[in-house]
Amino acid sequence: DREERGKKNGHNGDDDDEEDGEHDDDGDDDDNNTAPSDTTAPILSSVSAMNIASTSAVIQWATNEPATGKIYYASTSPVNTGTAESSATSSLAASHSFVLSGLAASSTYYFVATSADASGNRATSTEQAFTTLAL
Repeated sequence: DREERGKKNGHNGDDDDEEDGEHDDDGDDDDNNTAPSDTTAPILSSVSAMNIASTSAVIQWATNEPATGKIYYASTSPVNTGTAESSATSSLAASHSFVLSGLAASSTYYFVATSADASGNRATSTEQAFTTLAL
């Protein structure tokens, strides 16, 4: 019969293209041919304050994958992300740059950068500081 002949030829007799015991190879534990979900947060690097002036500064950083960017900043440490000033973009990019303006001259500001990838995995930098220039 067809099933017996198929088994002799290396087939299991059913109409699918997989032999018995074959599974998908997408790296997860199911038998569906879907890619595993992204659970890895982006890596932030080169986080720095630059172009520091008396009332403004630029905060820049890079991510290893396209991600959103948000900067939290305050004149007190540690930065409380619930009450700190912030600036954000929802665009996905690997290079992030924010201009902070309206700062007080001769003042120290503390900041943290955060980025989230398209899957919502979020990473936050360590806190850093800069001091604005005198008027």
